[in-house]
Amino acid sequence: GRKIKYVNLSREERSREIKAGVELLSRAQVCQKVTASHCSGVPLSAEASDEIYKLIFMDVGIVNYLCGGRWNDISEAVGQVLVNEGPLAEQFVGQHLAYLGRGKPQLNYWLREGRANNAEVDYVISQGMQVLPVEVKAGASGSLKSLQQFVLEKGSKRAIRFDLNPPSKMRVDVKARSGDSVENVQFELLSLPLYAVEALPLL
Repeated sequence: GRKIKYVNLSREERSREIKAGVELLSRAQVCQKVTASHCSGVPLSAEASDEIYKLIFMDVGIVNYLCGGRWNDISEAVGQVLVNEGPLAEQFVGQHLAYLGRGKPQLNYWLREGRANNAEVDYVISQGMQVLPVEVKAGASGSLKSLQQFVLEKGSKRAIRFDLNPPSKMRVDVKARSGDSVENVQFELLSLPLYAVEALPLL
């Protein structure tokens, strides 16, 4: 998902009207806001910005339908890559993460914007007093640079990755750039297959 800019949703309607429409869809739980947060501690919502958010829908099937995808075509696409498989994977994980906790569904993500040091972590969740960054990959590999930047900045000891690999746990020890310097980043990375997202609270 991308940060919502009302002008990208419609160039004909005013931002105020688009915002009102998004709010109605969100209240009806047709879509879910994923709000940006500084993610410095618990609760994550205490540092969230209501004005900076991305959207996921209540179900990945709706997203696929809106993108013009048909199940018959997708089910027969063996060995072929969908151009939107990344957003679909992020949508799938997000719709399940939103309902793992008790009470009203709530999701956050981490966004750092700058001319040369942009970084975004797909989701950030909390387990007890622990803040966990979550990255989603549609394939079996992918860069974790934003995850490393989050760990470096927030001091997290553990991170989660959802992808197509079997479950694994590994110790990550890499170097990441912080301003003009390079620092060591160490953390535990728990990798889970996409379908195991609902097992996360048990791990």
